[in-house]
Amino acid sequence: MDDDGLLLPRGPLRRSRVRGGGVGRALIAHVRAWAEQHGSAKLYWLTAESNTTARGLYDRVASRSGMIHYEIDLD
Repeated sequence: MDDDGLLLPRGPLRRSRVRGGGVGRALIAHVRAWAEQHGSAKLYWLTAESNTTARGLYDRVASRSGMIHYEIDLD
């Protein structure tokens, strides 16, 4: 976490039986309200480029940052 932001937990809605039922939208709305009440400057998260179902929701409720995530495994 940086820039006074709040990061959503990773992958809470991966089960196909809950996808499209409004759970993700409700979770984001709840976390957004909590973050605003606690003075966070932004809310952000990562998802896979191939995660088209989730990205459809994210494109409706948020703006893309234009950043691309890179990492190097050091194991």
